[in-house]
Amino acid sequence: MSTSKCHFLLKGEPGVGKTTLVNKVIEKLKETNIPLKGFYTLEIRNASKQRIGFDLKSVEDNSSKPLARVESSEAPGKCRVGKYTVYPENIDSFALPLIEDFQKTRGVIIIDEIGKMESFSKILFKQISKLFFNSNSIIIATCNAVGKPLPLVENIQLNPKCRIIQVNQNNRNNLVT
Repeated sequence: MSTSKCHFLLKGEPGVGKTTLVNKVIEKLKETNIPLKGFYTLEIRNASKQRIGFDLKSVEDNSSKPLARVESSEAPGKCRVGKYTVYPENIDSFALPLIEDFQKTRGVIIIDEIGKMESFSKILFKQISKLFFNSNSIIIATCNAVGKPLPLVENIQLNPKCRIIQVNQNNRNNLVT
């Protein structure tokens, strides 16, 4: 791994396998003594296999909190992305602590994903930016490659320490060996 590039931004369309790839990386890293922190996003499905939401899951201990759920009510003041109600309070109380104290440590930080749902936490986005530009750790993050990137993703992509990897169905199984 080149020392001039120490962060990785995995970009791909929804459903291409970015989170699956991140989970393979996590499993490989857990076989080492490299400090590992962060979170990934897990799809939640009902008994009929319909996606009903997403959970934030800790890389370290597999604990989790709801990120978003399909809710029948259109309650005013709720944060929404499509059919999902997003819970920014869980982002702030659960995901943020998983990455915020890791700035000076050498290790690996997993951030899956930098997306619209996570953008409801301005504190999280500020911390992610800080990490990408000031951290001694390696960061492996994911983002959606469809549509206009979020401003944070645009900014991260300008960082000379960041290597952008396009994930697609042809390469997703070959990126972790």
